[in-house]
Amino acid sequence: MFVPGYFYTRVASFTSTIDQSLPVTYVARTMDQREAKIRSVFGTVTNAYDTHRPALCEAVVKTSGAILELGMGEGSTRALHSVAEEYGRIVHSYDHGLEWVSRYESLRSPNHEIAYVATWDDCPIESAEWSVAFVDHAPAERRRIDIARLAHRAQVIVVHDTESPIYGYDEILASFAHRLDYRAVSPWTTLVSNFVDVSRWTI
Repeated sequence: MFVPGYFYTRVASFTSTIDQSLPVTYVARTMDQREAKIRSVFGTVTNAYDTHRPALCEAVVKTSGAILELGMGEGSTRALHSVAEEYGRIVHSYDHGLEWVSRYESLRSPNHEIAYVATWDDCPIESAEWSVAFVDHAPAERRRIDIARLAHRAQVIVVHDTESPIYGYDEILASFAHRLDYRAVSPWTTLVSNFVDVSRWTI
């Protein structure tokens, strides 16, 4: 069961790792620099497969803790790997396509798990509490099932391709307490949460 408040806020988690005697202005500047670096890792949207980048980046910046990636790809896996290696976030990336696992297996590290799942039922979603869960896997009809599994285990869920009816998202996304649709670029991305008011975020 996910416990609200389990994850520290961005400020609390970051400041807990630095000298509390440092001036407030120094702490704020250091946090700004850290955020800017994370944003630079995600870069800009380059094609229809990575239009989720701004929304995923926002979720990563505004949370601390473990990150789950369902469905690997150039628009997310390498950026999340950089976050894992440079900032100590634990990332678990799963796919049921061996070609995707093979493409990114060189990124496997103590902070970044790269793993194959024979079926999505085998994906250990319930094994941890997640700060961010990114949903971008195939087949299309599987996504809403795993979003439901994450509803009370992830602080923020980032869902790609939410403009398309083939995924059957409407009912499951409407069940969350908070929602933000990012529609600046298509395909759309939606952030949902039962714990954080993502509707107040600006992307």
